[in-house]
Amino acid sequence: MILRRFMQHVKDQNWFAVGLELVVVIVGIFLGMQVTNWNDTRIENETAKVYIERVREDLKGNQTDLQERIAYFKTVRKAAESALKSFNGPQEELGKDFVINIFQASHLLPRELGRDTYDEILSVGALNTEMTINVRKRLAIHYRSIGAPVVNLDRSVPYRDIVRKILPYDVQVLIRTSCNDVIETKPNGEPSIRLPETCDIDIPQPLVDEAIEAILAANIKPELIHRLSLIDSIQGSMRLILSRIELLDNDLKQWRDAN
Repeated sequence: MILRRFMQHVKDQNWFAVGLELVVVIVGIFLGMQVTNWNDTRIENETAKVYIERVREDLKGNQTDLQERIAYFKTVRKAAESALKSFNGPQEELGKDFVINIFQASHLLPRELGRDTYDEILSVGALNTEMTINVRKRLAIHYRSIGAPVVNLDRSVPYRDIVRKILPYDVQVLIRTSCNDVIETKPNGEPSIRLPETCDIDIPQPLVDEAIEAILAANIKPELIHRLSLIDSIQGSMRLILSRIELLDNDLKQWRDAN
């Protein structure tokens, strides 16, 4: 219709009408492009907000995870401190509790912090628009900055291997049976792990004596001190990660509210 009218104006040499038709077409194309761009930007912005909320959910899960770890290692550290205190006391006073604390101080809690949404963002190239590029940079800074502290969470020391080599197997079985990790499943399928704060079990005295003899013969006090030092380092790493998570979550919330 427009083309036929345009050709008729050219045939009639109605140059004013020809110019007017061209202006109308150009303005129409321009407005169409602007609407398309606006709609694309709106869609990208809404998609970005969905990703941001998913990242914030991951961060919330990380906070819960770290709080569980803090409680877990608080119990491990208490056992290690008690064992070290017993080492510094009279040997004739060493007993069942000393053996239990030696074992409980060797526990680890190896598991990864969730970053599923960030990995998806990287894989699909999301958050690459001009509006969201700073958000992506902020995420990169966060995950890069917690890299070393996260690795520190799962560090092991010789103490664990030594203890589980020298303690009589029957003693280890008794402790694990009654005082091992308590694992529950959260609604989202993730495990929730805690270590019992107390461990009151019966260990036959001959096994206690055998265990104490093996512990003293192995001279593991220096390794126990090293273990305590590592626990302190792990706790520091967890506090650092929690503070970084809080900073990132606040930044993402501000970005969402501003857009």
